[in-house]
Amino acid sequence: MAIKAEFDVARLHELNRPNITLGKPFIVVGVGDARGISAVKAPQVNGETLTVEPGTGLPESREGIHIPLPDSQWATRNLTLAMSLNLSGTGSFSLVPSA
Repeated sequence: MAIKAEFDVARLHELNRPNITLGKPFIVVGVGDARGISAVKAPQVNGETLTVEPGTGLPESREGIHIPLPDSQWATRNLTLAMSLNLSGTGSFSLVPSA
C-alpha cells in the first residue's frame, strides 16, 4: 500500500500562544493489528529518508508505527510524505485520516 500525504503548516502561527506548548512532532500510522504489517519501505519527508519506530507513541492507541520528524523542517515549510507498507493477512481494510 502506497501512502502519500501533504501537511500544510500555514496555520501553525495560530498556536503561538502562552498557554500552548508544541511538542516534538511525529507522523503516526495506527493499525488494528500490527502483525499485518510485514514490511515498511523507509518513508521520505520532503525527500529526506526518515526512520520508522514501532508503536504509535500515543497512550490511547499503541498498535502501529510512528515517524519522528526532524526539528529543522516541521514548523517552517509544508511537509510531503511518501511511504509504502506491505500488508499481509488482512481480510478487510479501512482508512480513517486524522490529525
